Amino acid sequence: MNQMAFSKVLTVVACATMLWAFAPTLAVADQTQHVSDDLGGLSQVIDGQGNLATYE
Repeated sequence: MNQMAFSKVLTVVACATMLWAFAPTLAVADQTQHVSDDLGGLSQVIDGQGNLATYE
């Protein structure tokens, strides 16, 4: 295998390794939900773990 081909293979392997390493971190990102009242004001926030904050 010549040096140019080896360099390309090494680059692909390095990129694939980085994607594999960071994929679990990206997959567990929390989703936050915002709930509005009838007037459009913030009334509740629900985080990715199900914790609820209510605003009056």
